[in-house]
Amino acid sequence: MKIPEGLLRRYFESEFVVRKTTDIHEIRICSPFSDDKKYKLYINLKDGVYIDFKGGDSGSINKFLTHYLDIDESIVLSYLLKNFGLGSDFSKEEQEEIKKVYNYEDERKILEDVTWFKDTIGIYGKKALKYLKDRKIPQKYIDKWGYIFIQNSEYNE
Repeated sequence: MKIPEGLLRRYFESEFVVRKTTDIHEIRICSPFSDDKKYKLYINLKDGVYIDFKGGDSGSINKFLTHYLDIDESIVLSYLLKNFGLGSDFSKEEQEEIKKVYNYEDERKILEDVTWFKDTIGIYGKKALKYLKDRKIPQKYIDKWGYIFIQNSEYNE
């Protein structure tokens, strides 16, 4: 899904020093992937693409955010919405498109059932934690994760 221009603009303006270009839909930032002090990374917010003239990379803004934020591409929109909000500067079409793809209510229901590994865990949590540690998952990731125990699930234990 294309990320709305207003949401991208809000993200980049709050996280980077942004320079404008002659195109109102385009911004420039210093590349976070190379030693760039001259704002060589161009982002077209409307089309959702970028080109890094310093590092030599280009592609979709989802690819950039996935790499920069170190998160899965499937949660980029969720991350941006949670942290930079669904603003009134979005068009009605953008708001409707987001509501189709991202349902806050569904996420809230799922999160109610999560037991976080950083909290007190029971016997099933200890089994899940052992599973992750046996697979050499770094602790920094485990601290952000949780598990859901569903008694009659095919994935039980």
